[in-house]
Amino acid sequence: MSSKSSNICIPVHMLTMLMMLSFMLASPCPTDHVQQCHNAWTNFACNNGRVVEIDIGYCDESGLIKAIISSFPSVERLEISHSNLIGNILQQIDLLQNLTYISVSWNYNTGGTFPVYITNLTRLEHLDLSDNNLSGNVPSQLWSLKNLKFLDLSYNWLNGPILQSFASMVNLTQLKHLDLSHNKFIGTLPSDQLWSLKNLKFVDLGHNQLTGPILQSFASMVNLTRLEYLALSGNKFSGTLPSDQLWSLKNLKFLDLSHNQLTGPILQSFDYMFNLTRLEYLDLSRNSLNGTLPSQLWSLKNLWILDLSHNWLTYPILQSFASMVNLTRLEYLALSGNKFSSTLPSDQLWSLKNLKLLDLSHNQLTGPILQSFASMFNLTRLEYLDLSSNSLNGTLPSQLWSLKNLEILDLNQNQLTGPILTSFRSKVDLTRLVHINFSRNNFSGTLPSQLGSLKNLEFLDLSRNRLTSPIPPSFGSMINLKFLDLNTNQLRGPIPQELCNLQNLETLNLSMNNITGSIPPHIDYLKNIKQLDLNHNHLSGVIHLEFRNLPRLSHLDFSSNGLSGNVSFQYPCRLEYLDLSHNFLTGYNGLTSCYHLRYLDLSDNIFVGEAVNCFNFLSLEYYSLNVSGLDRGYCKKTDYGSVYEGKPSKEHKHILLLEILLPMIVGFCFLVIGYVLYHHKKATMEKSQPKLQKHGDVCSVLNYDGTLAFEDFIKATEDFDLKYCIGTGGYGSVYEAKLPNGKTFALKKLHRFEAKQPAFDKSFKNEIEVLTNLRHKNIVKLYGFCLHNQCNFLVYEYMEKGSLFCALSDNEFAVMLDWKTRVNIIKQVAHALSYMHHDCSPPIIHRDISSNNILLNKEMEGFVADFGAAKLLDPDSSNQTVVVGTLGYIAPELAYNIIVNEKCDVYSFGVLALEIIGGKHPGDFLTSLNCSNREGATLENIFDKRLPYPTDDRRIKMEILRVYDVALACIRVDPKSRPTMGNVSQELSK
Repeated sequence: MSSKSSNICIPVHMLTMLMMLSFMLASPCPTDHVQQCHNAWTNFACNNGRVVEIDIGYCDESGLIKAIISSFPSVERLEISHSNLIGNILQQIDLLQNLTYISVSWNYNTGGTFPVYITNLTRLEHLDLSDNNLSGNVPSQLWSLKNLKFLDLSYNWLNGPILQSFASMVNLTQLKHLDLSHNKFIGTLPSDQLWSLKNLKFVDLGHNQLTGPILQSFASMVNLTRLEYLALSGNKFSGTLPSDQLWSLKNLKFLDLSHNQLTGPILQSFDYMFNLTRLEYLDLSRNSLNGTLPSQLWSLKNLWILDLSHNWLTYPILQSFASMVNLTRLEYLALSGNKFSSTLPSDQLWSLKNLKLLDLSHNQLTGPILQSFASMFNLTRLEYLDLSSNSLNGTLPSQLWSLKNLEILDLNQNQLTGPILTSFRSKVDLTRLVHINFSRNNFSGTLPSQLGSLKNLEFLDLSRNRLTSPIPPSFGSMINLKFLDLNTNQLRGPIPQELCNLQNLETLNLSMNNITGSIPPHIDYLKNIKQLDLNHNHLSGVIHLEFRNLPRLSHLDFSSNGLSGNVSFQYPCRLEYLDLSHNFLTGYNGLTSCYHLRYLDLSDNIFVGEAVNCFNFLSLEYYSLNVSGLDRGYCKKTDYGSVYEGKPSKEHKHILLLEILLPMIVGFCFLVIGYVLYHHKKATMEKSQPKLQKHGDVCSVLNYDGTLAFEDFIKATEDFDLKYCIGTGGYGSVYEAKLPNGKTFALKKLHRFEAKQPAFDKSFKNEIEVLTNLRHKNIVKLYGFCLHNQCNFLVYEYMEKGSLFCALSDNEFAVMLDWKTRVNIIKQVAHALSYMHHDCSPPIIHRDISSNNILLNKEMEGFVADFGAAKLLDPDSSNQTVVVGTLGYIAPELAYNIIVNEKCDVYSFGVLALEIIGGKHPGDFLTSLNCSNREGATLENIFDKRLPYPTDDRRIKMEILRVYDVALACIRVDPKSRPTMGNVSQELSK
């Protein structure tokens, strides 16, 4: 910190004595604390015998700071950052009337509301209160500080409408730096006030909850001719880019509008972009911008960071990059998650010699990778290369290994072939590599032992290829490795003992290979291991694991091998997932010490003796035990109590006898009582309610108020006036009816012409018959019906948000359907169909599951509707039928087979699930799913780009992947290979 001119500095030891004396008089403090703060004081500056500058950052004594405030009233600059202060220590700050500079940043424990006392410091020019956990509104008095030039309130919990909070901002005519990022401000931008501050150079309002059309917010932006830094990322701004205003800011160097809801053609928005000749940083990622890349982009010669990832940009990338050679300063280029096609623009791309990061992943790039990399050796500064999730083919180029500064290399999920070994003909010079991902390709041949020389490597994924060699012992030399995944190859031979040297390893997955031999006896040397997966190999021998040496192990899967003997578990055991199924194990000890278990599978072994009592595991969700030939299967832990194995003792026989007979006796009593009550209720209802007749007038409103409400519905819709019509279906229209008591219903009225047609009349009555027997929270509720010679209608529960199809078709509405909501809707539909198929007698087949027939209520919950095509399955008949349903959702076997069963609904559900994930009907994606290319069908091909990737929520991300896998299983061509809806419902509930 610089001092004033003509400084007279007091010796530090004298100041220390004065400070200690003042502080001790105020509140005694242990000497070691004072010494700690004394060591942290980095600068005291004086002027004419007065202390004018104090820097006491990194001091943890709030009392000492208060003493300083009271002891030096003439101080002009005060730095108290990084001090971990507790509570509000600025109550007396307004005593320092000469203050022009104050920084109290990075004090996470301060908390409380905005320190309003600061607003009395009328000479204040610099105010930094960032990272203080402040909450509440910004006081209006703040805008009275007319001398303020620097204001930083970032990384707090400040909230309220930003427009209201900043109403008087126009007074801050000298303000140059404004940072309000990472708070909870809401509403639209205070554009009139904000853009009138003509001296602004730095504006960061990112990561709040601001909304509204960005075009409207930028109307007066042209006034900010000095603006150099503008960040509005992480909000909910919508609409097209404000090109006229934005590109007039000729001094702009930094522009970040990422993570918003911006739309429209990017080409049109960039018409005047060439004016921004000083622009160095441009981030428009994670929006919904579309179209082709504008040629003006390549005129920004000072650009060194360009991020347009996760939009809807299209066009052959080769043509879009024609003039890219001008960006000679470019270091960071991210275009992932778009729709770029064709081959890599090698001539242009590899001429960018300063490039450090290149991310073109999740696009539609094709062609031989070898040809594209011909001039790659020019990128000598490249550190990060990600070309994953494309359709690049061919063998790895040798030029790749000349990039000596490379740290991240990701080529996963392409169509690369050939042996990896040929690419490593000479010594591997990529000593800085920390991440390699070649998974989900078609590499063959051996694992290159040269990889073992990569001492800095932390992540290695070669899974899902066709590698056939043994695992090289040299892999044990990668001492910094944390993640090693070689699953789903054809690796053979034993697990090398050298792998036990990887002390930093957290994940080891060698599953789905042909590995033989025994588990290395020192595998428990991997003290940091969290996931150990060796399933589906040919391992034999006993399991020697000292679980007390593996304190972080939470996932262990040795299933489907030939392991034998006894398994011993010792306390403490942190296992949450344990699968030892399909082996030849004979016993286990101490399993109850693994009280964190959520998943347990010990089935298909040859255990003897008494089995584990699953009630000992409080967190257990699923377990599978195969005991004495009694396969319990997967079940909730509350379904079965203790499970006994082997030959039961006499006492156990008595217990088993009670367990069997007692439920049977109690169940029989309940059946008798239920039978009597059912027939009594049925007789009462038959007397009190009119029956459905072929001819005549019948009106029944169930669960309403016990009276016939025909007249009320006619009045509420003004005799079914079109202005109340909210939708039209195959054989009727739907009307909104709000009754005098305030309740709202949906009326499905059969069209007058269709009412005379026997087929439509049958569908209408079929819907009544089916829905009166259904009781499920995710099936739309039928309140009643009216059959009249002149008017037939059904009375339904009203669904405020309409059909799922309309919601997904509306861009604004679709964004409201975030990933958590979409996953929940899929689960809700699955549960409803599972109920219809497995809990109804006879089972009910919907036959027309589509997004049009899924309705949403105001809580965005999904409900199955429109049962006009539903069919009650007769177990004694062939269940032949005509083909009904919605094109694009009908199971393919119905084209040649008229026998309907539950698997037709399963197929439709799979299509619906893909539609919900992708935001539109999967269309051609379905036809491409054949046996030869099913592995190439990736989630990224249908991912709804209107929503950001759920990178911040691992749980939601895993649920989306699970939904995707289930959906693919549901749309298998062979109906017998599809899961049941019961399986689907159970899988999605995990």
